[in-house]
Amino acid sequence: MIKRKGLFMFIIRHMKPFFVWGLLVVIGGIHAFAAPTGGKLEDRDRSWVTDKNEENGFQTDLEFNKLPVAMLLNNVFIKSDIGIDLYKVEKKEFPYYYIKREHKPFIIRGVGKDGRDSIVLEKDASPDNPIEINGESYIFVQNLISSQKFDLASLEEIKEEFCPDVTEPCLYMVNKFFITKDVGSYKLDRNFVLKVEALPSSEIVFFKGKEPFTIIRIFTNTPGNRYAPRIR
Repeated sequence: MIKRKGLFMFIIRHMKPFFVWGLLVVIGGIHAFAAPTGGKLEDRDRSWVTDKNEENGFQTDLEFNKLPVAMLLNNVFIKSDIGIDLYKVEKKEFPYYYIKREHKPFIIRGVGKDGRDSIVLEKDASPDNPIEINGESYIFVQNLISSQKFDLASLEEIKEEFCPDVTEPCLYMVNKFFITKDVGSYKLDRNFVLKVEALPSSEIVFFKGKEPFTIIRIFTNTPGNRYAPRIR
């Protein structure tokens, strides 16, 4: 079960265009800093944290892995926005608005085992109408829209490029989060990868003498990863 606090915070961050009027009724005044204007991302969105790309920080590992939100980039399924520079995103949109505006189905691309399949939505996902992508169920879909170029890669592809000598089983991390399931669905922008660390299980006392594996830790190009915190 997803913790209510974690899901509530995620909704405030990602679901502003869809939930803003309901939130105004429940939480008076939140529109002063939460609602984007004209679909654009604004600096005032950063009031929750100091940087857009650090906004996942409030989540725990379980909350991050269990969030029922399918993230897309220009209609391509990327699972999560953790591997995308959010300052390159120009607009966030739900399929509901596209279907209503264009009077045609919304298409999700890049799904399936080889990423060549598509899903056609006649209506948006919801708690009463969840959709299944790569074996996982989602009650929300959000499309990140950008005119800029991205070089998307899977976790496996990033491992092969940065750690070609690693052949044993791997446990992936992206920033502080362990990826506990649906590993093959994640897509990250190669240009947003800062560094990749391969940590052999033999370096961890508890796993010495046990079946070897490697933790592949991917750090994205965020301020928290570029600059070490200082003690004042």
